Amino acid sequence: MAEDQENAEKKRNDDIEDTGLETEKPKKFKKILGIVFGVLFFGGILAGGSWYYFFKPSTVPENVKDLRYLYHYELPEILVNLRSKAHHPRFLKLQIIIEGYDPKRGEHIKALKKFEPRIIDQFQSFLRDLFLEDIEGAQGIQRLREQMTKRVNTILHGPQVSNILFSEMLVQ
Repeated sequence: MAEDQENAEKKRNDDIEDTGLETEKPKKFKKILGIVFGVLFFGGILAGGSWYYFFKPSTVPENVKDLRYLYHYELPEILVNLRSKAHHPRFLKLQIIIEGYDPKRGEHIKALKKFEPRIIDQFQSFLRDLFLEDIEGAQGIQRLREQMTKRVNTILHGPQVSNILFSEMLVQ
């Protein structure tokens, strides 16, 4: 009997030791797995940040590929009467800058100088037909830009002008 009890105790001790070893292996495995995932996670963040820093997308508009060919042409000041529902006159004073992209270096500026009187005439005719309410707010100014850009491109026979900039706008 004493031998049976000793054998039973040895079995229990062996079982306890086996269980102890089994619980240490998963702890080590979880620890190693956590370290591996942490390294991969921070490595991914570092790689993504590096890629964005070196290969970030361009913020230059699509119609302006190379800033060396970007030009600005300033028109003379334009002063016109706006249409008015009331009997007192409204005046609009504009200082306009035409912006475009010219890879041929100077061809568009020559065309703008050549057609400047026609461009100013078109702008004055268009502006005199507007009410004050037509140019109020950001949307009104954006519509004004779009219409003026369209008119310049029609005169120049093609989409050569990318934007109209207002350096001064005064309504009185």
